[in-house]
This record gives sequence, structure tokens and C-alpha cells, in this order.
Amino acid sequence: MKVSFKWLKEFIEINFSPEALAERLLMVGLEVEDIVYLNPGLDGVICATLSGLSRLDDGYIVYLRVKDKTYRAFYKGEAVLIEGKKVAIATVGASIASKLVKSYEVSGLEFDAFLPSEEELRIGEGKGPIFLPDESQEGDTLVRLYELDDVILDISVTPNRGDCLSVIGIAREIAAIKGIGPRGLLPKFDLEEKGRDIRELVSVEVEDYDLCPRYVGRVIEGVKVTESPLWLKRRLIHCGLRPINNVVDATNYVMLELGQPLHAFDLNLIRKRKVIVRRARNGEKIRCIDGVERTLSNNDLVIADAERAIGIAGVIGGENTEIWSGTKDVFLESAFFNPSSIRMTARSLGITTEASYRFERRVDPGNTLFAADRAAYLISKIALGRVSKGYHDLCRDSFKPWFVIMRPERVNRILGTQLKPDEIITIISSLGFSSRYKEDLLEVEVPTYRGDIQREIDLIEEVARIYGYVKVPPRMPWGETQVGGLDEIQKLEWRVRDILIGEGFNEVITYSFIDPEIFDRLLLPQGHPLKECISLLNPLKENQSVMRTFMLPGLISALLFNYRKGSKDIFLFEVGKVFRTELTFEGLPVEINKLGMIMLGGIDKELITGSVIPRDILNLKGALENLFESFKVVADFRDIEEDLPFLVKFRSSSIYILGERVGWIGEISPKISIAFEVNEPIYAAEIDLDRFFTLVPKEIKYKELPRFPSTRRDVSVLVPLDRKAKEVESVIKSIGGEIVEEVRLFDFYQGPQVPQGYRSLTFCVIYRAKDRTLKDEEVEEVHLKVRKELERSGFKVR
Repeated sequence: MKVSFKWLKEFIEINFSPEALAERLLMVGLEVEDIVYLNPGLDGVICATLSGLSRLDDGYIVYLRVKDKTYRAFYKGEAVLIEGKKVAIATVGASIASKLVKSYEVSGLEFDAFLPSEEELRIGEGKGPIFLPDESQEGDTLVRLYELDDVILDISVTPNRGDCLSVIGIAREIAAIKGIGPRGLLPKFDLEEKGRDIRELVSVEVEDYDLCPRYVGRVIEGVKVTESPLWLKRRLIHCGLRPINNVVDATNYVMLELGQPLHAFDLNLIRKRKVIVRRARNGEKIRCIDGVERTLSNNDLVIADAERAIGIAGVIGGENTEIWSGTKDVFLESAFFNPSSIRMTARSLGITTEASYRFERRVDPGNTLFAADRAAYLISKIALGRVSKGYHDLCRDSFKPWFVIMRPERVNRILGTQLKPDEIITIISSLGFSSRYKEDLLEVEVPTYRGDIQREIDLIEEVARIYGYVKVPPRMPWGETQVGGLDEIQKLEWRVRDILIGEGFNEVITYSFIDPEIFDRLLLPQGHPLKECISLLNPLKENQSVMRTFMLPGLISALLFNYRKGSKDIFLFEVGKVFRTELTFEGLPVEINKLGMIMLGGIDKELITGSVIPRDILNLKGALENLFESFKVVADFRDIEEDLPFLVKFRSSSIYILGERVGWIGEISPKISIAFEVNEPIYAAEIDLDRFFTLVPKEIKYKELPRFPSTRRDVSVLVPLDRKAKEVESVIKSIGGEIVEEVRLFDFYQGPQVPQGYRSLTFCVIYRAKDRTLKDEEVEEVHLKVRKELERSGFKVR
């Protein structure tokens, strides 16, 4: 929030520099982010009277009078110059921004002044001469007339201190710093009610007091809508607001001064002259003063007339009743709206205004009428209107100060100070809080503008702020402490990370917000469950507007980032949450912990021999099997039954543990790889960690070591490409029965020596009996049956 140093000094004496003030404000919790000195070296620009004009070939000779001296300037712009008008000029010898103004010649004539524009002087957007008010005195400097001798403080205000979003609010803080208290800080004015009774002019009704606890309305008749006076325009500009007209500018001035946003309606455009504060109807539309038509819901509060909405309460006014050059009568609104309601409306509509910014942080409900009176007074003075007799003030509750009990001994116990009760009362009084003793307790009356003070600890914080944090003596912490640590789920997640990092994978952390277009790029059709995602009301970027429903979008983005940087060895994993549209008992979206893995195909080199080894889906499957084995669970890889269009169906599997599906693994469709310009195959997997962790055994059970030796036999099989290795394992186990202890695939080959349409798989079969040592003849007999059964099952045994 930008605050004028001169404006502050109109309310409270400040006998230190802006830099010193910034330091003092920081010590009480208000950070001054920037200090801007407005005067850019324009002391040489002064006010002159335009005393004459004469035509030159390509422009005008302009004669300018400053008291008893006449200057001559050349002008060839488009602005209409009128004799007798006051205008800003720069004369020869003046210094502007450290540059000396020199005389110049045009058509053989010498000139000793020129007419600068606001744009040339970098103090505004005007491109023509700077015309000054008629009451300006010849010789007055532009610095004084434009208040360029001011200093602007850009103050950062925390969300709980809405009372500081005004000149008066900052003045109160300065009064507390100085220890003098805020009494007498409010502006003084004498409001005269010369118009008709307000009840003859407009009626007001509040339908929802929960969203609008207080609503004040005033009427100013017979206004003349024109430009605002120079002092008002410049003050708004310095504080970051754009002048509109004298009526609107007066409301903005009061908002900056008192912190109470106001809105002015053209009374004659309010149908049936009836104002209703109500909830919007679902789908109700309103075109706002920024020219944008917005669609509302019944969560939004609107200001309406008898037929339509004329403003979005606390956010922005409607185009249908805005103040324009023909406005004669003004309905002035000053209200206290529910902060949560305004915040929700502003976020849902994606709009933030100076008004909504203040309403969201809570304005002073006790100041509503005073602000309306102040704005009505200003409008009556600068727009020559007549303030109606009376006003509408609708509220369900009376807004009075409240009481908070404070124990002086607790103040010292919390802060570690030794303040006397009288010292505490003095500090509290400097903030504008009155107090009185009630037995051994201090009963503190909190003014209505301090809505953040609700508990004793809030008052203790105020004492600490004003007393000075630097004065609080340091001491060692005391009391019981709690040792932090990870819960059981977090421990399991970190164990997953450690295992995968040990297997050569790198962890990535990607955004939970994704681009909805990624669904189409991953070939998901309309209506697919993974497309049912949660949309953000106010996304940071368009490509981060929905919550992810599975881990692949973020992982594939990370893979592409590394691949385009030239990396070919990409093994990535992420542990994170996905979000579903189903709701929990608390009404929040369901969150599921997931493990996502992705790997780039290609080749690996054997460390010892240097031989080239192709990298494929088995590498990823092996990493997962090692993970499962570390958790002492056995995974079953079955035909994938879920519709996942981004996977190659015959190179993908569902993963089951103890009969429960916990995830999937597979090769990403070549269509996707080609679209992303990736030349190697991509493999990915996803595990539901929430479900997986429930299947991890809570305790490990050991079995007795085998007493009898095992016998190994290998078998190589030619398997059609459309059949799975799992089928071969099933045949071996079904024939071998109890004496087949383990079947392990250890070699895979597909090339010139294998018939087309087949691949060669070599299995190691471990035979062992629990009660005896197997004889070779017995093993050979069983192994021969296995080979024959494989042949009968359509496989070719080599």
C-alpha cells in the first residue's frame, strides 16, 4: 500500500525522516518495501499565464507572463491554447533533471521557454502542455502544485492488519510509536444536509445480514460531474490510483484516507429507486465497470435494484449504474461485508480490486457511517451537490467495542519482561485501547477497527510490538519439548526412496498442478476416469490449471526435459499424491499416495566385459521386484485389464499382491514417444502406496533352511510373441508339483537364429524335496515330462 508522507503529516506531527519512519514501522510489524522521492529535479518548471499567440509557418509563438516578466515559447502541437489560461513552462537557465534549459531558434526567431508535457517530465501520461488550475499563482513551481515535494512509502501490510490499509491506520501506528495515542486523528468536517429527505429518494433493503452485517446509504443531489481538482488527482496518482471524475475520486480518496471502500451509483439509473443487498441467482450475469460480463452464483453477494444486479458487493460496480458526465443524483454506498464472502467471490471471479483487497482483510464496521459522511461532504464541495437529509443505516447488530481480559503477570511471563502494570496500561492506551482494573485482571476495551484482537495473547503481542522486540531480554527456552520424527507411513516412503536410489533411479519432484492438454497427448479419450480431475479456480498459469490424477504427466515432462538436454541414461521416480474428484467425509478431494517410475530404453554396458546389453521392460520389472522383495512381499504380474491407452497392451501388466491390484507396469505407446520426439522406447510404472503399505507384513516370519540339497535344470523354449513367459512358468510348476522350488527366467533372445514370430526364453528350474535327497533319475523323469508338456502347450523346446 502506497502512503503519502505529506498526507500522514496532516494528521500527526512527524519530526523524523521517511527513512527513520520506515525503520520505526518495521519494528512494529509494518515493512516499508520502498521509499520514493517524487521530485525528479523539476524545480525549474513554473506556472505562467498564456498572454498571447501568433501564427508561425509550422506552429505558434506563445507569449507567457510570469509576474512582470514575459517569455516566448514555440509550440506546434494539437492542443488548443487559450489566452488567460495557466500553463507550466520551463525557462532558460532552469535546471530540469540535472539538465540546463537553453534558448533555441525557430524560423530565425529566438525563444527562451518551452511548454513541457507530463510525459516529457515523467510525472504522468499527458502528451500536451500542462494546464494548471485558474487559481494557480504565476511563479508557483510545478513541484508545489503537483505535490512533487512529497515522499511515498510503499508499506507491506500483513493480512490480519486491515486497519493499516489507510492513512489514518498508519497514523495510528505512528501515534502508538510516539506514545501519544490516536485520539483526534480523524479528519474534521462540517456536513450540511440541504437536500430532500433520503426516504423520499431511495429505499434500501438487506436480505442477507450474514454476508452484509451493515449497510449505509446516502444521497447527494444535483452534482456536476467534472474533472477533480488538481490536488485530489495528484494525491490519488501518487498512491497508485487513476483519477476518473470528481465523484468517483472523492470515494477513492476517502478509501485511502479512512480504509473504508465506498461506491457511488447514479441514482436515476437505479430502477424504481430501490436498492437490495442480496445473494446472486445462479447464472445471473452482470457487466462490470471494467467492461467485462461476469456470471455469478448464489455464493456471491450483489447490490441490486428492483430488476437486476447493479454491482458485485465489495468487489466491483456495474456498468449499468456507473457515474458518467450526465449524472445528477448520486447514491453513495458504505458497507461492512463478510470478509470470507468477499474473498471467495473475488477468487471465483479471478478479480482483485482496491475495495476487495480491503474488505477481505476486514474494514472497521464502526466507521461505516463516518466514512459515508466524509465522502458525502467531499462530493458536496468538489461536485457542488446537496447532501440529503438523513441516511439509511441497516444493521442486525450494534457494532461496539468489545472487552478482552488480560493478566499483567502473564504478560511478563510470556515476554520475559518485568513491566509494571502502569507501563502495560500506558502501552495499551497508546494503541487507542482503554482499560480498567477488575480485581487483579485488566479489562481492555478493544476499538472496532482492531478486529484482530480477540484473545489475551493478541494483547500481549501488541504490548511486545510497542514496547519493542529488541528490548525483550533473551533467555533459554523452558518447558517440555516434543521430539519430532516420522510417522510409520513416512518411514515406509523413505524406505522406498532409499531402495530405488540404490537401484540407480533418481528422485524427482514435479508439480501437482498439470496442463489439461497432457491428457489428450497421452491418448486418453473423452470420459476416461483419469480425465476426471479437479480444476483450480485461480491457477498460477494456464498450463497448471488442474490437479494430477496419475503420476505419468509429471514424470514424462521430467524425462523429456533431461532427454532434450542430451541425457540418455534416464531412470526417474517420484513419491507424491494424486487427486480424485470423490470427496472425503470432510468434503475435501480424495488424495492417494503413489509411486511413479519412468525409464528410457536404449543400451547399458556391462561394467567388467564392456559388452552391450539392451535395456527394456525387464529392467523396470526387476527394479520393482527388488523393491517388493525388500518389503518381503511377492508380486504377481498379470494381463492388464484396465483401459490405459497410453500403454502398449501386450507389453504391459497389472501388478497384484495377495490378490489385490496395486498398480501397473508397461511400455509407453510409440505414438506418444514419436509425438514427443523420443527415439528410444519409454517404460513406466505406478504403484498405489496406500494400498501397498497395507499389504506389507507387520512382522517377518522365517522358515527353516532346507535340510536336503537342490538340483538345477535349465530349459530353453521358443515362445510365440503373443504369449507370455508366465504361461511357461505355469506349465513347469503344474508338472513339477511340490518338488519345483523355483522357476526363474534368466535369458532372453530375439534375433536371426530364432524363427520369425518367436523369442527364445531360458528358464532355470530348481528341484528340491522337503523330506529326502532327490535322485538324478527322479529329476530327469520329471524334467522330461516338463519338456513334453511344454511342447504340447504350443512351445518349442530347444
